Amino acid sequence: MVLAEALRARLLAALRPWLAADPAELRVEPGLLARSRAVARGVELDAAALNAGAGAGEPAPWPATIDRAAAAEVELAASPWAAPAVDAVVRGVHVALTLR
Repeated sequence: MVLAEALRARLLAALRPWLAADPAELRVEPGLLARSRAVARGVELDAAALNAGAGAGEPAPWPATIDRAAAAEVELAASPWAAPAVDAVVRGVHVALTLR
């Protein structure tokens, strides 16, 4: 499964700026003629990166700061042949906020 490992490495590289640590498990199932899937378990997001993306350093359009953001499981499925082209399912979301 050289293709799956190459896609897994590329996906991790793209997501790494947003992740606090690598997911506990990341499985990639490429589908050339069918749907491709990626399933990550134990996803911990980087709160500083999320706050920077939400404009926390600027005069506040967002009235809170993110202290912690995690998901037990994130599943992405993509297919160029079907609608919708990309499906995302997130399970077990935990977000801790501090109001300003």
